[in-house]
Amino acid sequence: MKNIYDSSLPMNYNFINLHYNNKTFKSKSMLINGMVLSDRTWSVFKAGNATDDYHFKDAHENNITIYFTNEWLVKHQNSKGYFKNSNIIRFFESTNTYLSMRDKDLSNDMFYQAFLDLSIQNANNSKNNEIKELVFDFFKHFIDKSKI
Repeated sequence: MKNIYDSSLPMNYNFINLHYNNKTFKSKSMLINGMVLSDRTWSVFKAGNATDDYHFKDAHENNITIYFTNEWLVKHQNSKGYFKNSNIIRFFESTNTYLSMRDKDLSNDMFYQAFLDLSIQNANNSKNNEIKELVFDFFKHFIDKSKI
């Protein structure tokens, strides 16, 4: 898929994604537009910089994608201690447009089921607070992983 951005609209939303392919391909990793894609990958893109998405034939994928603004990040950098001096803050202070990190740790898998369960249970918005807490857990997990 090729993303198209309307330059007349503000590009406010960055995103963080955790990708997990349930079906391992023979090549274990692939290089697409200079990015290495593997079965388990974290990626972070600054607003307006995600240009292509790839989904491979016969792939069975799970993706968790959280969109957020710079203002949201600054607000929570001040209120959540684990954001301070983290790699995600350094990334947003840099000129880099994306960050990609392979992660073979199976502990990430719990997020897929947790987000799925809460989204199903949230039909009447009764689980919004739990979803917000899970989002913070998701960011904290990424920040802890990116310290290595």
